[in-house]
Amino acid sequence: MPTINLKHTLSRETGDKISSPILRLPDELLDYILDIVAPDSKELIDIGYKSSMSVESFSSEPPPVDDTTLNILSNVCSRFKDLVLRRKYARVSVRFTSEGDEGFERLRELLEKPHLCKHVLKFSFMVWGFSSLDVPEFKKLLTEAQARTFELQQEMGKPSKSTPAPDRKWPNNYHIERSIKQSRDDERTILEMMARRAEQKVIIETRLDQLRILAALKSFKNLQQIRLMRIHSPLDNAWNTFIKSRSGFEAESEQQRWMRASEHATRSLGQAYLQSRSSASRISLRNLLPQTSTVLKNVPLNAFYPIGRQLVSLEVQFDNRLSNPEDLWEIATLFRKVFISATGIRGVHLGFARPVSIPFGAFFEGMQWDRIQYIGLGSWRLSSDEIISFLLLHRKSLRSVRFRGVLLEEESEWKDILEVLRQNLDGLKWVSLRSVGYSNAVPVYETYNHYHRYDVPDDSDDGSGLYLGEETESEDQSQASDAGEPSLINLINEEGEVQHQASTSAHHDDFDGSWQDDVAAGESENESDTGNSETEAVNDLAIGDGLMLHHITPIARSASPQCNCDIGFAWGDLRHDNGANPTKALWKFWEQWVIKRCAKHDPVSTSC
Repeated sequence: MPTINLKHTLSRETGDKISSPILRLPDELLDYILDIVAPDSKELIDIGYKSSMSVESFSSEPPPVDDTTLNILSNVCSRFKDLVLRRKYARVSVRFTSEGDEGFERLRELLEKPHLCKHVLKFSFMVWGFSSLDVPEFKKLLTEAQARTFELQQEMGKPSKSTPAPDRKWPNNYHIERSIKQSRDDERTILEMMARRAEQKVIIETRLDQLRILAALKSFKNLQQIRLMRIHSPLDNAWNTFIKSRSGFEAESEQQRWMRASEHATRSLGQAYLQSRSSASRISLRNLLPQTSTVLKNVPLNAFYPIGRQLVSLEVQFDNRLSNPEDLWEIATLFRKVFISATGIRGVHLGFARPVSIPFGAFFEGMQWDRIQYIGLGSWRLSSDEIISFLLLHRKSLRSVRFRGVLLEEESEWKDILEVLRQNLDGLKWVSLRSVGYSNAVPVYETYNHYHRYDVPDDSDDGSGLYLGEETESEDQSQASDAGEPSLINLINEEGEVQHQASTSAHHDDFDGSWQDDVAAGESENESDTGNSETEAVNDLAIGDGLMLHHITPIARSASPQCNCDIGFAWGDLRHDNGANPTKALWKFWEQWVIKRCAKHDPVSTSC
C-alpha cells in the first residue's frame, strides 16, 4: 500500500498543495480521538467534580497509556503533536534527588524547553525522609553488619552438631543461609541509605532544590496546582526494619525522618512559591506535620494576602502526632491569615490522622465564601451547632460535603445535621459520612476496624505505621499522583520529536500500596452518588485528580428532583442512631437519604 503524506498532497492538475482533511478538523474532535487512545485529560479536573477530590466510587482504572500510539499520532501533523504534548506534560513531578528519571537534573532539562513548560498545569514535589546519621555512624553500622555476615559464614563451614531429633531450635544450614542473606541485605541497605544521605546533604547545602523549584515555578507560566507529597520507597521500608532492631537510634525513626524532610520541603516550596509569584491557585499538602507551622509562623501577614487572593482550593492532610497541643492553634492562626483574603476559594479540606479537639471557629470563625463548593473535614471532634452554622452560611454554593471520621460531642446528634443537609442545601450533589460517630460512644466493630487501620497507627509501631492521610508511594509504581503525570526522563528532543515515555498509570491513589491489604480484607467501601457497589481506593480525603481522570462527566442533577419517598427515602424514613456510633449500613443509608430530597413531600426550609 502506498504511503500517504497526511500533511498535504499535490493536485494533479495544478501541482498546488491541498490541505489534508485532518488539518481542517476542530481541536475538540482531535482531542476526542486522543481521549480514546490515552484517557488522561490535558486539563485538571474542576474542584466541583467528585473525582477531583477522591477516586472513590469508581471500580475501573484507566487503561495504561499507549505511548507508541501517541508517538505515532504526534507525527501525523503538527496539530496532533501539540495536543499530545499538552497531555504528556500537563503534570510534572520531581523527586528529592539530583539524578534519576524525576530528579532535579531532569527538571533542568525540561526548563530548557519553553515549548514544553507552557503545557505544565500541575507540579508535584515528592520527598522521602531525611536521615540524620553522619558518615562515621553509617560506617560503624556497616562494619557491624559485615562482621555479622562473616561470623555466619564461618558457622556455615562448621560440621553440623548432633542434636536430638525433637530439638528443632538449633539453627541448621537453612536458617544460617537465611541469616546470611538478611545480613547482606542489611549491608546493602546501609550503603544505599548512606548514599542517599550524602546526596541529600549536597542538595541542601547547595540549595539545589530551592533553586530548581524556583526556576520551575517561574517557567511554568500556566501552572494551576502545586502538590507536596511524601514518598515511601523499598529502601525506607528496609531501613525502618533495620533501625528498629537497634537501640539508640530514636532520631532515625520514620516519624523523625519525615519531620526533618517535611520542614525542609515546606520551606523550600513555600519560599519558591512566594518568590516566583506563581499563577498556581490550587495547593495540596499531604502528610504535613503540625510542627511544620514553625516554618511559616514568622512570615509577615502581607505575604499571605496574594496567596489567599488567588487561592481556588486548599487541601491539607495533617499527620498530627502532636508533641505539643499548642501546635494546632498555631496552625489555625496561619490558616486564618490565608482564609481572610481567600474570597474566591471553592474547595477546602482539612484532615487529621487522629481526632482533634479544636473549635471549628479556630479555623473558620467569621469566614464566609460566596463561591465555596466543597468542604471536607477529617477526624475532628465537633458540635453539631458548629457544623450546622457553617452549612447554612454556605448553603447556596455548597455542592459536596465530606465528614470523614468526624465525631460529635455530647448533646449533639447527626440527625440534626442530616436534616439540615437535606432541607437547606438544595444544590448538594453528594455527601460522604464514612466512619462518623460520637466522641463518647463505644465504636462499633466496622468503624473501629477501619478507623484503627487508617487513622490511628499501631501503638506497637512507634508511630511509623501507614494510615489514612499518610500519602506514601511505592517506588516501583512510577507516579504518586495522576495517571499521565510524566516522568521527566520523557522529554522531547531539540527537533521536537516525541521520545518514549513509560506508562505512568499507578494502580492506586496518591497513597501507598497498603490499600491492596485493605481491599483484600474486605474494607473497600462505596461512596458513590448512585449507591452502586464499587471498589474504592483507600484515601478519599484528596482534592486532587487521582486516577479516575477518564470519569470527568459531572454528576447530572434533575431540574425537578424525583420523588423517592415510596422506596424508603421519605423524610420520615430517616433512621436514627440513638446516640450510638452508626454502623456502616446506617451511614451509607444517610448518604443516600440526604441527597434523595423530595420537593413535594419534604418540609419547607425555614432558614433565611
